[in-house]
Amino acid sequence: MESLSRRRLTVALAARQLLLERARLSPAEAIRHLTPLQGQHPPAPFIALAARVDGFTRAGLEAAIDARRVVKTTIMRLTLHLAHADDYPAYAQLSRQAWLRKWRASYPHLDEEKVAAELGAWLSEPRTNGEIREHVRERYDGVPDFSYAPLIFARTLLPVVQLPPAGYYDDTRRKTAFVMDPWPRPSLVDAAALVIRRYLAAFGPAQKRDVSAWVGAAQADFADAWKQIETVTYRDEQG
Repeated sequence: MESLSRRRLTVALAARQLLLERARLSPAEAIRHLTPLQGQHPPAPFIALAARVDGFTRAGLEAAIDARRVVKTTIMRLTLHLAHADDYPAYAQLSRQAWLRKWRASYPHLDEEKVAAELGAWLSEPRTNGEIREHVRERYDGVPDFSYAPLIFARTLLPVVQLPPAGYYDDTRRKTAFVMDPWPRPSLVDAAALVIRRYLAAFGPAQKRDVSAWVGAAQADFADAWKQIETVTYRDEQG
């Protein structure tokens, strides 16, 4: 089995992160390659892509957001990211698993499928955070009254994304509009398999536990997906 030094691992990571030479990619394809980009600070994805993509412009990324090729959403570790629209359903499916287990333990008196259907229909139209809080508090018993609990309640069950201009470089609006993403989420196994491939392409070589920690999911959520993927195994300098 081949051994990889820290130097080789560092170079591999830099290459996969497009930090050795600029790539000729559209903003959406760059985000697909790099995996969802942290967007808690609105300019952060623009800076990340400007360092990596040849010919990148602010207008290009904002056009991709307008066209819904890129979506802004609360996803991994409950933080804001920009994700490629085609890949977002898989990330949403996988990253919600830990929260879904907590949801089921907290609200055993609620019919999960019924609530998801009702909320999904309601969120087919744009809603603000304030409207979501009020709707969840009024309709579903047992949801804690602190400000973020109703939002976690909804976002755990449903893939909720922000509408433009959320995601713009100078996005400073306080009343962002949210709507349910129209594309169905894949099965957990298919979602995990896609995320594994995306993660290793962007950050590998890596340990299995690195993938689950990055997503904020349990290693068990990946167990069946690893069986479907052909990988190459290395040793590090510690064996």
